[in-house]
Amino acid sequence: SLYREKRPHNPNTHWIPFGVEAAFFDEVEPASELESITKPRIGFFGAIDHRLDLELMQGLAQAHRDWSFVLVGAARCDISILLAEENIHFLGSKAHRELPRYLSGLDILYLPYVVDDFTLHVHPAKMYECLASGKPVVATALPAMEKFSEVVRLASGLDEFERALQDAVAEDRPDLQQQRVELARSNSWEVRYQEIREFVEELE
Repeated sequence: SLYREKRPHNPNTHWIPFGVEAAFFDEVEPASELESITKPRIGFFGAIDHRLDLELMQGLAQAHRDWSFVLVGAARCDISILLAEENIHFLGSKAHRELPRYLSGLDILYLPYVVDDFTLHVHPAKMYECLASGKPVVATALPAMEKFSEVVRLASGLDEFERALQDAVAEDRPDLQQQRVELARSNSWEVRYQEIREFVEELE
């Protein structure tokens, strides 16, 4: 949305979205911190703040006590309603280089964003990192997510999120897993560099 707003001021305006580091494609041992957490493990990584629908996260945990919800990241808001649920495991902030080990130990990744004027214009930086894991992904149906609809389950509200996560838990699709990884590879930081370089070379 920012790109569309600013481009009329200068036709030589380009949008380069986030990429993903090569390390997220490596096969790694899951973080030992996850071993004591029962499966299926449904995880979120990143800042826990105003962008997340905490009530939705609480509702999902209450509806499925047999699922474990893992949160990896710094809490920048009051998450007491989440900490009160026994099947929500808050692991705190981790170094970015450690994230592949945590993703490796999860079964599903979810992005339960609120829908407001802010999130309607966001493009989650972590999406390609999620896809690089090959794991099923369930995300709030924000405009930026629509282009991922073939490989990501999009949902709105508790009921849709619950059904989407149930489908993700039952997923047995190696082809879909590979499709996610290939999409992530086509959006690596190396690819982003080449895109930027081409724009610069056109000006030389």
